[in-house]
Amino acid sequence: MDADPLTYEYLKRLFLSLAKFFYLANFKIHRKHNARLYRITFKKTSGLTSTYLNISSNNRILSKQMKFSITFNEYYLEIWLPPRSEFYITQQNTSFLIDSFPQINSATGKLVNAIPEPKRFKAQPVVFKSLRPLVLNHIFECAGYSIGKLFYLNEDAYFCTERVIGVADGIGSLRRDFGISSHDFSTELMIRCEEFVRTHSFKTGASSVNCREIIRQAYNSIECGGGSTFLLASLSGRQMNILNLGDCGMILVRFDGKYKIVFQTTAKIHSFNTPYQLSRRFSIKQLKDTKLDRIEFDKSDDISDADEFMITTMPGDIAIMGSDGLWDNMYPQEILKILEQYKGQTLDKLASIIAKIAKIRAIGNSNTPFSVTFNNQAKKSRVYAGGKIDDITVVVAKVSIKSN
Repeated sequence: MDADPLTYEYLKRLFLSLAKFFYLANFKIHRKHNARLYRITFKKTSGLTSTYLNISSNNRILSKQMKFSITFNEYYLEIWLPPRSEFYITQQNTSFLIDSFPQINSATGKLVNAIPEPKRFKAQPVVFKSLRPLVLNHIFECAGYSIGKLFYLNEDAYFCTERVIGVADGIGSLRRDFGISSHDFSTELMIRCEEFVRTHSFKTGASSVNCREIIRQAYNSIECGGGSTFLLASLSGRQMNILNLGDCGMILVRFDGKYKIVFQTTAKIHSFNTPYQLSRRFSIKQLKDTKLDRIEFDKSDDISDADEFMITTMPGDIAIMGSDGLWDNMYPQEILKILEQYKGQTLDKLASIIAKIAKIRAIGNSNTPFSVTFNNQAKKSRVYAGGKIDDITVVVAKVSIKSN
């Protein structure tokens, strides 16, 4: 009666499982002696005859009969042997050696095969340079755009780096009162800030970036005189440090289904249209075109008067920074609408669009932040409408991640 195919399959699997079990058991037993499983073969020379593998063990010879493989036409024996084991094959009282194994003289002087010693490799010390851990740095991707009130003069200045951005607005009244522009002062102030950031420890990866230290170093190194407001923002990890003296401003915008303002600076002013500002005496070179030997400023405000903020950012946050020419002519909510309308545009394009729209608002008759503030301050019955014609500077900076 034929066996059930399912029973046959079960028996086959049982046999393979038992074979695997005995192999692993043998492996565990012999592993402590560094023994390996060898298949020793010997080609048949004549008719079938008893063939033995003779193994030297503990000063005696252990003989094991070899099996015959019809498929390969050879005698074979699978056996676990440790290194330095000696063996030879006998067939009808004749000894044979196998060419694939080393041959040595045994202690009795008989030529035998031997199991070789395992190859030993001399370990060479390898020195690896310690790998820096992956550090994700938060940086600014930024762009700026500036439009002068006059086509030949712009007293605003700005700079953009991966770690720090800044805007300065030179005092316009100096040119009106003394004929000397604050363009040189605001421009050099921003140039010195950027130089200090790029040449000192405020590069990508630095642990902290202190805006107050940057502006102090820049102010102490400039040579020309004048006056200016300023606003700086720096990134140290996710922390943004903001320092503001005067009426430049910044909003931090986050996209959470829609754009929303998560932080906004406030102007630091003495009175209406009189912001806090840094100033210093004009140099002799600047005074040479005036009839005055010396121009005295009112006491300059100090860097310690600046408002300082520390906020936590997220990748994708957008900082919109600008001189008062931007914030006198545009409401923050209008900037949010521009970001929504021009989503996907480059930062250069966004900065340009915002600045140009602010310029249009400045020369029009629409309701602006400046007109509202002016009307609140005015003593006269007439109502002022429109914006404030001024230099306009816009910096758009996106918080991004950069690995080391």
